[in-house]
Amino acid sequence: MQNIIDALSHEHRGKYTRRTRLLHSLEGVTALAVVMSALVVGALRFEARESLIILAALELSALSHLVLDALTPDGVYVLGRKVSLGRIPYDNSEVNIALQALGVLALSLAIIAHLS
Repeated sequence: MQNIIDALSHEHRGKYTRRTRLLHSLEGVTALAVVMSALVVGALRFEARESLIILAALELSALSHLVLDALTPDGVYVLGRKVSLGRIPYDNSEVNIALQALGVLALSLAIIAHLS
């Protein structure tokens, strides 16, 4: 699965690798979220309310990916323009561990809120 994601999200030109607009642009991830939610909703025959929840969850996860990638020097694309909000290297172990912990915390809080 990782090779498929890498093939869709990175372009190799000689010794350089750069992010593609498919998975690193606001427009690309939004279109992908809509297509993926349509596939899930169609396959599982969800009703309207559940369909919107699936779409919202996919879009939020895609946007969180973009926000994190915007913190790196390579940035992301928004309406055709490259945007970078920081200079944190994508392979910074300490930052990645902290962000993963925040993700687990957010997921845990969402599960707890849903169960109560």
